[in-house]
This record gives sequence, structure tokens and C-alpha cells, in this order.
Amino acid sequence: MAVIYAMKTPENDPGMNLPLLIGKALDKRGLLHNWISEDYRAKRSYDVATESVTISTIHSVKGKMIPSDPFSISYFR
Repeated sequence: MAVIYAMKTPENDPGMNLPLLIGKALDKRGLLHNWISEDYRAKRSYDVATESVTISTIHSVKGKMIPSDPFSISYFR
């Protein structure tokens, strides 16, 4: 499962960090997550076989084989 977003910080709220907010919401629900577009290390160590929710920009997820169905991906803009 993946949460894919277009922009890390929305234009109308420059103080908001969307991936961190998503991660905190997943933590509250006890769901493991991996923010693969956080930095180079996170992107290089990404393992598609890991049982966790992937948090990524739409650009960083290109070429990654994320198992999903159309109902398991959320797109934030």
C-alpha cells in the first residue's frame, strides 16, 4: 500500500510537512511506514517486499513496483 503526494509542503501552508503528518497518522494507528523520498539513503534502502505503507512523492515512486490495487493508493495534492 502507498500514500503518494505531489508536494512535500502545500503552497497555502508553508509550515506543513505533509509526509511527516502522514507518518504520524500511520503511527497512531500502529501501521509501519517507510518514507522513501525522505533522502537518498531511504530511497536506496527501499525494499518493495517490506510489509509497510510506502510514503512517497509521485516522482520518487516512478519505477518502483508497489503491490496495490486502485483502491489502496491515496493521492494528495
